[in-house]
Amino acid sequence: MPGILFAQKEEHYLAGAVPEVDGKVVFSKTIKAPSLSQEQLYEAMLSWAGDYYNGEKNRVVYQKPEEGAIACLGNEYIVFSSSALSLDRTTINYLMRIVCVDQRCDLEISGIRYEYNVSYQKQPEKYVAEEWITDKIALRNNKLLRVPGKFRKGTIDLIDKLFVDATNKINGLVSASASAAAPVTAAAVPAVTSQTAVVTPVVPVAPVVAATPLIAATTTAAAQAQPEVLPVQANVPAGYKAVAADKIPGNIIRMMQNDQMMITVSNGQETDFATLSSGGVGYAFSKPVAFCITESGKHIASLIESASSYTLSFYTEAYRDVLDKNKDNRSKDPDRIQNSGLTLITTSNGNKAFSEAWMIIECKKISLSQQNGTAGAPANGSKILLGEIQNVWIK
Repeated sequence: MPGILFAQKEEHYLAGAVPEVDGKVVFSKTIKAPSLSQEQLYEAMLSWAGDYYNGEKNRVVYQKPEEGAIACLGNEYIVFSSSALSLDRTTINYLMRIVCVDQRCDLEISGIRYEYNVSYQKQPEKYVAEEWITDKIALRNNKLLRVPGKFRKGTIDLIDKLFVDATNKINGLVSASASAAAPVTAAAVPAVTSQTAVVTPVVPVAPVVAATPLIAATTTAAAQAQPEVLPVQANVPAGYKAVAADKIPGNIIRMMQNDQMMITVSNGQETDFATLSSGGVGYAFSKPVAFCITESGKHIASLIESASSYTLSFYTEAYRDVLDKNKDNRSKDPDRIQNSGLTLITTSNGNKAFSEAWMIIECKKISLSQQNGTAGAPANGSKILLGEIQNVWIK
C-alpha cells in the first residue's frame, strides 16, 4: 500500500481547496492532449492505472475501451508524521473515474473516506470527506484546525500527486507523438496542477498552439522588442536586467529546439553543464515554470537528481561550437568548464551560469520524472525536469 508524506505552502490548503459538487467532495482535473486520440489516451491511462492500482484493495475495477472509461478503487496510507517511536497515519479510500475522449482526459476522485487508528480504542475512527475536510469543518477564520486540518492537507497532497502522475503519463506520450510527427518539436511538459484546475499544455506542440502560452509571439532573433524590465533589484548578475517571467522573449521555443540552451547544475563541490535540445516554458500550478528533457546517460544526470535548483542559459549562434561540443557529456571532465572558454558566474542563490549567455533562467526544481517506455524515447532513457522559474535575467 503506497504512502505519501510531503507538504506545500499553507495557502494551498485554505478556502476553496476542497471542491464540493452538490454537497459531495469531488476533485477533478482535465488533461488536454491535442495530438492524441481516445484510444491512445485510454491505453496510456489504463497502463498507468494498472501500475498504480495493483493491490487487493487498491485496484482497477472497471474498464470499457469503447467509452474510454476506467474506474479504480484507491486504498492507501496518508502519513501525517513518522519517527522511530511513533507513526501517525490514516487509511484513505476513494474512487477514481477516468474518461478519455479525443484530445482530452477527465479525471475525478470522489467517495473519499478514512479509517484512523487511535490509541484510546481498538476500532479505528471512521470519517467521510464531506464531514471532515470541507471548508466548513476543517477551517476556522481561514486557518486549519489541527485534526481535520491534517486530513485535509494530506488528502490534497495525495490528489495533487495522483493528478501530476497521470499528467506525466499523458504528456510523455504527447512528447513521443510530437517527436514522430515533426522533425523538431518542443516536448510536452507534465503540468503540475491543483485539484480544481482545468489544465492546458504549457508549451506548443506542433502544429497546435497553446491557448494560453506564457511566452510572447515567436520572432526570428534574440534582439526582438525589449521585454518589460522589472524595477532595479539587488542580486542581479552584472550586465543583466531582471524581467518578469511572463515577458520571456517569444523565440525561446525555437532556441530550445535549435540546441541553444544549456543547463548548469552545481552541488557546491562540483559543477557541470550540458546542451539540451528539448524544453518549454509555461504556467503550471499557477506558477511560471520551465521544463527540459534530460538524458539519463549524461554525467550531469546525477547532479540533476540531487539538485534543488539550477539555471537554464541561452546563447546566440556565435557560441555554436561550444553548444555542439557539449551536447553529449557522458563522462566526468574536471576541465570541461575551463576548456569551454565560457566565464562561470554565481547567482545570489548559489546557482551557476555563464556570463556569455544573453538570457539566464534560474529555476527551483519541482519534479524529475522518468520518460522511459514511451514510443520514440531515447534508448538510454530520458527524464522530464520541471522547475519553477525564480528569476529571469536578460542582457
